[in-house]
Parts: sequence; structure tokens; C-alpha cells
Amino acid sequence: MKNAFNITTYEQTINTFPEITYDQFESLTKVKTRREIVKNNKILKTDAYNRTMTDLRGEDGMKEEVFTLAFRKNAAKEYTIIYGIKDKLLELFGTPITQYELDFAEAHFNAQKKK
Repeated sequence: MKNAFNITTYEQTINTFPEITYDQFESLTKVKTRREIVKNNKILKTDAYNRTMTDLRGEDGMKEEVFTLAFRKNAAKEYTIIYGIKDKLLELFGTPITQYELDFAEAHFNAQKKK
């Protein structure tokens, strides 16, 4: 009998942040491996947009910002603004974040400040 492929275990494995320090990460030479590690850090993923926009504004940046919110009528002729927010919040609050991820993200941001 063949072993059954366990998709849940596989997905957890590829989406899990490894127990690695930032110093260990810095010593890695394979770019693909480095990208995968950073991609799996939930702190870096969620905060990347905010940090990028803050850095782009800078001290001399504009004081006003423009955001776009799109509305479209659904079949019931009502406007749909946000769909699935409850599911996303449950997913967000149900996602464990390890101390390795927190320490790595802190060291990563400190290293970026020095560059």
C-alpha cells in the first residue's frame, strides 16, 4: 500500500519559519533559501507595506496621502465594501508567531536601518 500524501503537513512545513537567528541567516549564500526564509516570517510579511510607505515619505515627504477605495454593486443592488474580513481576522489571530520570528524581524529591521 502506498503512503498517502498529507497536504496539511506539507503546507505547514513549507510555510513555517525555521528556528534560525538573523546572524545565521546572514551567513547563508543561496538567494532562493534566503528569500524563502524572509517570505515565511509573518512579521516581515504583515509589516512590509507600512514600513515601506514610512520610509518613502521620509522627513520631507508630503503630509497628505491618497488611498483608493473601490465600490461596486453586487447582484442585490447593494454595495459590497469588505468581504471576508471576519475570516481574515480569525486567520490572523489564529496564526501563531514564534519568538524566532520576532527576534529575526527585529534584527532584520535594525540591519536595514544601518544600510
